Amino acid sequence: MGSSFTGNAYQRVLEDPLVVRSLINTLSISLASTVVTVVLGYVIALVLWRSGTVTRVILFAVVLLPFWTGILVKNFAWAVLLQDNGIVNSFLQTVGLTDAPIELLHNRLAVIIGMVHCLLPYAVFPIFSSLTSIDDRLALAARSLGAKEASIFRRITLPLSTPGISAAGLLVFIISTGFFITPVVMGGPGDMMIANQIDYYARQLTDFSGPRPWP
Repeated sequence: MGSSFTGNAYQRVLEDPLVVRSLINTLSISLASTVVTVVLGYVIALVLWRSGTVTRVILFAVVLLPFWTGILVKNFAWAVLLQDNGIVNSFLQTVGLTDAPIELLHNRLAVIIGMVHCLLPYAVFPIFSSLTSIDDRLALAARSLGAKEASIFRRITLPLSTPGISAAGLLVFIISTGFFITPVVMGGPGDMMIANQIDYYARQLTDFSGPRPWP
């Protein structure tokens, strides 16, 4: 007789408190990173949309920079910047905002910063594409009727760019749930994500050095 599908395996996995903690961490970190990335991506996309040709090319190069740099390089660069004697803490102490170094590394804030840096291009380009599809005559017509810039943004630009925002949010969230290196390099013991949990079970609980079943 064939075996029938049951949810026992999923139940056993979800009964593991370490797995549950990793899932909660993954969802909370991914949601926070998605919100920050989409907000920053929207601002950058707006600047790109309203910029001239030369400025747009320069900004595109800056946005694409994360694609040209390995994730390990980016994470270790942020680790150097955020460490106790790094540039960020040195600047804060120089301007008098703090008397002692602030713990900016090996915590959730550092993980979110590293992830946002990697994910930003995935938010900028869908939003920018949505903004460029908006007919400029709509804003001109609104201005001719006395609408202010804030009202034009709220009633025209933002609603018509919603598809780009939705696409960016979905793309960024899906990618962020699979992050592995950033929580290891920049996070603390309490910031383990599900990819780190899978790696733990795969490497620590499986003996790959044992005898092979094949010759």
